[in-house]
Amino acid sequence: MDTDRDAIRKWVVNHQHALVVRRYTDVKQGQEIVDFFAKYLYPSFEDRDEAIARNEFIRRILKIYQRGKLHKELGAAVVIYAPMIWLADRMVDLPQYLERAVALYDQAEEMDTRIVEYALERGAGPEQLNAAFYDQAFRETSTLAERVAQVNEVIDVGGFAVSVVERGGIANLILRYVPRVPLFAGNPTVRGLNAALTMVQAGFRAFRNQADCIHELKELTRTRELDAVQAIFEHNKVDCSE
Repeated sequence: MDTDRDAIRKWVVNHQHALVVRRYTDVKQGQEIVDFFAKYLYPSFEDRDEAIARNEFIRRILKIYQRGKLHKELGAAVVIYAPMIWLADRMVDLPQYLERAVALYDQAEEMDTRIVEYALERGAGPEQLNAAFYDQAFRETSTLAERVAQVNEVIDVGGFAVSVVERGGIANLILRYVPRVPLFAGNPTVRGLNAALTMVQAGFRAFRNQADCIHELKELTRTRELDAVQAIFEHNKVDCSE
């Protein structure tokens, strides 16, 4: 059963990833932003372990940072990370951004689990796992309101990068300092901080490179994702398990 569960989860994750990538094949100008969403918010199953580890590290780092214990946890590496800590302390909304990103990950995991359980309960095998079955499971395991809220939160969390890019100087400083400290790689806090920074920097870089049209791209993404959700819920319900 665990094998079945793992196989179904892999299919669900890869199907969702493929749908996201396919929806934006025509958006050449903003492909870097699309790649950011596909890698960090809708990763393929092959990138799943990295995504899980990154989010768990971010969760841990966030708790340490909010308790004011980051300097102590970093140990000797704190000297190298001093510029980033200085910047983070001045970005009062950064912890909230990371907290929302982790919450989105948790929500996606929970919603994916609903679909997996739905498939298991119906004994779905490889021949049943297709786009029609996914849409049916999507409708049966969540509500339109839930999915709309999820889309809006994904876009708004991504929009944090837009707001930082528009501030100018601080985003450029963040992109200049990319800590790579192999000497301290055994420190879980260092690994977690690297994971958080890598994700944040990737978002900032993608949005900065499209600064002339970032608001248009952000709203284009929102429209397409909401249209995709709406289309699934408006489709006639068909029993795909037969």
